Amino acid sequence: MANLELKEVRTRDGLYVVTYGHLKRPVDVQVLTFAANGLDTISPAEKGMLMAGIDKSPFTLDSMTSMDVFYDKRDGGKVVLARGMPISQLFLSDLVAAHRQGREFVVPEDMRCNVYDAIDTMLKKGSAFAANYGTLTTPANRLGEEGVTNFIYSDPSLGIAAKTFGDWLAEQRSYHFTVFDSEGYAARQLGPYITLLGLGSPKGDFSAGGEGKILAGVVGAFGVLIKKSTQGGEKVR
Repeated sequence: MANLELKEVRTRDGLYVVTYGHLKRPVDVQVLTFAANGLDTISPAEKGMLMAGIDKSPFTLDSMTSMDVFYDKRDGGKVVLARGMPISQLFLSDLVAAHRQGREFVVPEDMRCNVYDAIDTMLKKGSAFAANYGTLTTPANRLGEEGVTNFIYSDPSLGIAAKTFGDWLAEQRSYHFTVFDSEGYAARQLGPYITLLGLGSPKGDFSAGGEGKILAGVVGAFGVLIKKSTQGGEKVR
């Protein structure tokens, strides 16, 4: 397990205290290290909130997130986003190994029924979202109006709205890019496959990406523990 330096920062409005660490390691090592230190891999909504809500925010670095990107082969195919790593956490080491070998991690046949059932349940409950293949370009100030970016950067359970991050991003970049594998590429794979959503830095062309073998090497990610400072340090997530 890797060593992790923990730091603490408060949001501009004083409502939240955030304990965090940033680690550049394979994603399976990251998740284990974060858990050992009482942290969770940052979600896209949390990262957006913490970029927008902290002066000179340390959270502008590239980061993998806790959002699954599931390429569903049923009914002509679709891309499903799911909060909280519900599927990938079952296969993290195998997922990293597959990307290192230059291939996608296809869900094993004996697990597909269970995975599909979980995906369908999350879609019905609103904790997952069905998106289109390819690249979506969205004006930064409309992130809360577009279905896929609103899902990525909002989290009703935490009271996080995509518009807050979109308004902040619009001060630095005109557009946001959401990038998934093409429909043709997904169709050529041998079964449904899974990866994680990574977020770029607003210093470049800001994007959310779930395409390519992005977990093949050492990637950066934030682990966080967010507490409400106005409620006696109650843990948010």
